[in-house]
Amino acid sequence: ITAQGQRSATLGKIGNQESGIDTPKGLDITAQSQRSATLGKISGYATPSKSGIRNQRVNYLESKATDVDIRQFEECLCENNFFSDRPEIMQAYVRSNIPRLYRIFRNMRSCGIDFKGPSLDVGSGWGILYPVYKQFFYGMLPYHMAELFCYETICDGEKLPCVIFECEKDQLPHEDSGFALVLFFDVLEHLIIDPVYTVLEFNRVLGKGGHLIINTPNAAAVQRVLKIFAGQNPATENEIRPSSIYQRHNREWTPDEVCQLMECCGFGNCAITTNEDMITHAEADILHFADEKGLLNKAENYFGPEIFCIAEKREDRTIHDDLPEEQRWPEWLYTALDIYRRRPKIFPIHAENPETELLK
Repeated sequence: ITAQGQRSATLGKIGNQESGIDTPKGLDITAQSQRSATLGKISGYATPSKSGIRNQRVNYLESKATDVDIRQFEECLCENNFFSDRPEIMQAYVRSNIPRLYRIFRNMRSCGIDFKGPSLDVGSGWGILYPVYKQFFYGMLPYHMAELFCYETICDGEKLPCVIFECEKDQLPHEDSGFALVLFFDVLEHLIIDPVYTVLEFNRVLGKGGHLIINTPNAAAVQRVLKIFAGQNPATENEIRPSSIYQRHNREWTPDEVCQLMECCGFGNCAITTNEDMITHAEADILHFADEKGLLNKAENYFGPEIFCIAEKREDRTIHDDLPEEQRWPEWLYTALDIYRRRPKIFPIHAENPETELLK
């Protein structure tokens, strides 16, 4: 919309009741069938970015229902002693995050991969999904945890093994190629120093053909556009947490960035879903409008609210290897200034966690 008159006219017509956030009138793709049709019409891949991120041909997983509904999932997760014996802060956290946790479960259940163990859950919240894994993904066992600090976790009389791991600083106390699966759910966005270091360490403990699964907010989610239109900060979380900076979101990622991170660290067969079935009609209207104006370089399923990514270990790469600069310090992720693009001699972050006292 280039003419000032048209722009002003559009501004006066803004109004959409469904989302509660204003969108231009006339972009009324409301039927689910129309919304799905949009997905097929929007195509093409981005031109090379000024940031240096390469154009990734992403393999998309379809977001679809499974044979276990959210009610059954919640029952499995919460109606047991493993849940009821936990501190109230943990119970409240799980209850408030059931929809998000269910989407992770749904994507694991419907992706078509028969996950094998042993598995390592990093930043798991002390095994909050373990009852689900035990019932529906028994092949993932035995199950191990890695956390900023260890809290005794017992399920059905079994103590779940846990190691302390500050994932941008430490090395895991596990042997090379000892795991078939690493889970890294809603932690990537909390990293602040050296994400490539972390994923290279996952590569080390995974065997060839093993899988790394990541879940993280989508920095390219279309819902952020509506937040901007409403004059809001588009970040998923933007509050400052002075006493524990690892508990806040420090950098959020796009699907292309996640896949390129996997590639830098020796992983391939990267497949994602952004849970595009959560895109609202108002958000689909915005995407359709952008597509009509030639502004959209991705398919609609790039712009859902979350990234669920499965990658397969293809080759050994570790933090001890002499990797090319574009793999160890890619300029699309790290600053181009050499003075800053290196590991700190004194690690500046103390992984203080105020929740420790609450758990006690």
